[in-house]
Order: sequence, then structure tokens, then C-alpha cells
Amino acid sequence: MNINKRKISTWIKNAEYIFIVAIPFFLPLSKKLLPYLIAFLIAFWLFEGNYKTKIHKLKSNRVFYFILGFYVLHVIGLLYSANLDTGLFDLQVKLSILFLPVIFWTTESLNKKRLNYVYMSFIAGVTLASLICIGNGIYNSFQIDDGILVYNPSIYTGTQNLTTFQLLLNGYSYLNYDNLSVFHHPSYFSMYLLFAAAVVAFYLGKMKSMKVKIVGIGLILFFVLMIFLLTARAGIIAAFVLFFYFFFFHLFKKVRIIFRSIYIGLFLGLSFLFVINNIRFQEIIDLSRGTEEISRFAESNTRLRIWKSSLQIVQKSFFLGVGTGDIKDELKTKYFQNSDEEAYDLDLNCHNQFLETFVGQGLFGFILLILTLFFPLLSKNNHYKQLLGFFIIIVVVNFIFESMLNTIAGVVFFAYFYPILNLNSLKQSANLF
Repeated sequence: MNINKRKISTWIKNAEYIFIVAIPFFLPLSKKLLPYLIAFLIAFWLFEGNYKTKIHKLKSNRVFYFILGFYVLHVIGLLYSANLDTGLFDLQVKLSILFLPVIFWTTESLNKKRLNYVYMSFIAGVTLASLICIGNGIYNSFQIDDGILVYNPSIYTGTQNLTTFQLLLNGYSYLNYDNLSVFHHPSYFSMYLLFAAAVVAFYLGKMKSMKVKIVGIGLILFFVLMIFLLTARAGIIAAFVLFFYFFFFHLFKKVRIIFRSIYIGLFLGLSFLFVINNIRFQEIIDLSRGTEEISRFAESNTRLRIWKSSLQIVQKSFFLGVGTGDIKDELKTKYFQNSDEEAYDLDLNCHNQFLETFVGQGLFGFILLILTLFFPLLSKNNHYKQLLGFFIIIVVVNFIFESMLNTIAGVVFFAYFYPILNLNSLKQSANLF
């Protein structure tokens, strides 16, 4: 009987682990499949049993209380919301923020070796998604004109005289932005690519084989190229911030002064060349022309107008917010009052997770979000602290430009890797590949 119980227990743990590994693989490939994978993972975690041990683990995990408090505030926000349907849907979307940390911080199916396969699965999924996107972009670049197959990568008729390089640089080709990203919004796909590059970079120094190191460097360069082809400003800014942080605060201690100088020159030179030649950054460069240009930019930029409306709502509901279900309704009312037809017609959210939380859950929600993000960095026992730092940088930059926790693409990414990177009980393994 005991043997059968052990076999069943082992089978359940292995099945649970299969879904743990499947989620990061399909994260960049299919948003529709994710809820089903998470549902099966929850089911096998429940079958695993040992609830007393699991509760004890959660009680001793201080970070869990921030996650729990953040979700509970959303539940409380439903009590003073007029739009209950929207509020309930928001709670449903954010369930992963509560469930996935609970599973990862209590499961017995993870160990340091298996954790490496989690990262390998994510890297494989991102790589496959990238190759499919490139293949789709190349396929769309070929057209049949009078029975002849013609290569025409331009998506606009007025840009057909530009070279392929100019088209790629300015985002005018089928290998740019949403024409390239077929599975997710370019901002979210850029986020996945950047974190995949960060994971490979984190393990690069621990790889013993030179061939494996070359593959790792190749993957990083490929992911970075994809980020620039996607031309999502949040992704590009996050990439620059992350590379600056990584090289200046980690590699600089290990290289000579001459190599530091070369790196600084390359970093600044390439950044300058890209920014001045990329149309998505031209309007930012134009701000240097004076206060009149700044004023015109503020009026024409949709995101800045949304942030202005969001801050006006925050001022009226500073401590408790407007409630979990009333964020969209309050924003739409404010858009109407500010005569912002574009934001009103498109029913846009705050496009900033910090503001989104402040509008909905007030000051208390905002503080909890900040604590949730940065408190784990204070831990001295986290063997993945450097990678956690990379993750937080990526998340924070994307939080500034997107209401990331409003969509399954953002919620699952955060809810999955945040607890994985806070598994203090697991020591890092020497090799990823």
C-alpha cells in the first residue's frame, strides 16, 4: 500500500512539473493555452496534498504577505466599486498573481536541476516564437505581381524606394513592430526576449564549454536583434537600462580599463546611431528644440494625456482609489471631461501599472506594489539575486509604459517568474545547458 502511495505521489509530482515547464515554453507562443496549463497545474498541486506543510512554508515566507495583501486590496476594492462585472473580471485575470507564487513556494516537485529546465523551456519557447515571427515576416515580404514573385518588404507604398536596412531601422517593413510580432503585442514580446537574454547572460559565466558559450552569446545577440526589430520603445529602453546596469555594475569589476573605454564608446555610439535614425524616437529628440515643442509633444502624445487624466483621478481618490471595477469608467469620464476623443473612443487604460494601481487601489495599493517589487532585493540568501535584479528592471520599465497586470501576457510573466526567482531554498546550479 505504501509503495502504491509513493508511486502515485511521484506521478503527481512529475505531472505537476511537466505543467510547470510547459507554461514558460508556451508563454511567448499562445495566450489562449496558458489558462488551461495553469488550471492543470493547480489541480495537480491540490492532488499533491501535504497542506499543513505548505501552509507552514507560506507563513514563513515574508514576500508572500505582500502578494497576498496586493490581491486582497483588489478584492476589497470590489466592495466600493459600482461596476462589479469589470471588477470580477479583473480579479479573475489577476488570480495567477496569487496562485502561482503559492504553488512555487510550497511545491515539492522543484529542485535546483529542474529549475534549470524551467529557464531552458522559456528560452526554447522565445526562440521558437522568434523564428516563427521572422518566417512570417519574410513570407509577407514576398508578393506576386503579374505572375512574378517580387520581394517587397515595405508595408507602405510611399517607402518602397528605401533600402531594406532603412525600412528595418524605421519600422516600415514586415519585420517590424506588430507586423513581426504575431503572438503578442510587441512590448510584451520584447519583454520576454529581454528576460531570455538576461537568463542566458546570467548563466554565461558558469558555462564550462566554449561551444556552449558561443551558442549562448549567439542567442543573446539574436534576442537583442529581435528587440530592435520590434521597435517597442519600452523594450528598447529596458534593454539599454539593463545592459548599462549589467556591464557597469558587474563586468566592469572584471575587465581592464581599456576594455571599459571601448565598451563605453561602443555603447554610446551604437545607442546614438540607433536613436537618431529611428522614427519612434524622433519626437523625443525634438523636445530639445524648446518649450513650445515640449508643449506640442505633451498635447499630441496619447500616453502623456492618459497619464495626466490618471493623475487627476488619483488626486480625488488618493488613499483608497476608485475601486477595482471602476477604473475604466472613471478614466472614460475623465477623458470626456478633458475632450480626449482618441482615449475615449479606444477606451484606453492608464498605460502605466503604477498609475493603474494608484487609480484603482489608492496609496495603499501603490505602496504594496512597490514593496512587492523591491523588498526581495534586500534578501541576502537569494542565490538568484542578480537575475532577480535583471527581472525587476525589466518589469519596472514595462510597468512605466504599460498596465502590465491587466493582461494575461503580463500577469503570467510576472506571476510565474517572480516567485521562481524568490526560491531562496534552492541553490543555483552550475550550468544551464
